[in-house]
Amino acid sequence: MSARYSDRLRWPFASACLAFLVGAAPFAAHAQAGQGWAACSGQAPDAAIDACSKLIASFGPKETAHNKAAAFYNRANAYVAKGDYERAFPDFAKALELEPKSASMLSARAAAYRGQGDYKSAVKDLDAAIKRDPKNADIFISRGAARYGLHDFDGAIADFGEALKFNPTYGPAFTARAKVYMQERKEEKALADFAEAVKYDKTAAPYLSRGDLYLEIKDADRAIADFTEGLKREPNSVVAFVDRGSAWRSKGELDKAIADYDAALKIDPKLVPALYNRASIWRMKKEFPRAKEDYEAILKLRPDFPEAKKGLEEVDRLISWQAKNAAKAAAPTAKP
Repeated sequence: MSARYSDRLRWPFASACLAFLVGAAPFAAHAQAGQGWAACSGQAPDAAIDACSKLIASFGPKETAHNKAAAFYNRANAYVAKGDYERAFPDFAKALELEPKSASMLSARAAAYRGQGDYKSAVKDLDAAIKRDPKNADIFISRGAARYGLHDFDGAIADFGEALKFNPTYGPAFTARAKVYMQERKEEKALADFAEAVKYDKTAAPYLSRGDLYLEIKDADRAIADFTEGLKREPNSVVAFVDRGSAWRSKGELDKAIADYDAALKIDPKLVPALYNRASIWRMKKEFPRAKEDYEAILKLRPDFPEAKKGLEEVDRLISWQAKNAAKAAAPTAKP
């Protein structure tokens, strides 16, 4: 069995493939000045949290509601960046108390809900955001992703289509809709959307996603071509290397598959899908000690990985069997 990196990281709508989640941008403050505001609206989460907290503590009764909202909002986004949702949601709530009509804040909180898998709450916030900003393609994209999380595929497709009405050349919207069509096994519609996506989206995302589709329909050559094109645009994409390795493997090109897994592991030595797939190929090539090394590396990273445990047990038996056969072969033959 081959592990697909894309299954874990890009599906559904969870990763760089759809890097259009709204609400993560910093919120500007009125009369913004000084290093405090610069850090509060910066991209370093810990520094932003510290700076925003100091600003919030310093606010007097004459501070504008907008500036207060900006500080709470930016701190909330910094908490989200750290995965600290428990602290993020109270800050979003405070920011929205101060600026209840902000579509950006509602969208940001919705993205946080999605990060926790609370798609119902995300849709509720995005419904409200759309009422406040009804022509914002990004908000429809986000709601479509949340609806997908609820398995409301028709709703997701409708939202991605609505986004394309406002921005007909928005490549990520075509990719998003194509991925829903993939889930519904509507390959022709998915391929039509991917064809549009690659026209307008200059990132690797549409090629990597279309490569996934070609893998699913067992068209390895086209999958390899798309993953290769994706690597031209994003040379350090472990997603592309791992999934292209799977395509090479499906063609029986085991050495090329190993080369791609090696390339992925050079970028990220702790990449479990690459280790697992490479281990399975070492077994196919009867290079059991190498497979053992990869399984052991996986279990150091993920001790609860049952397939790796089973694989290690099997290669240990095979190594023992090989050793016994080698010993028998080396033993002198008794003379009659």
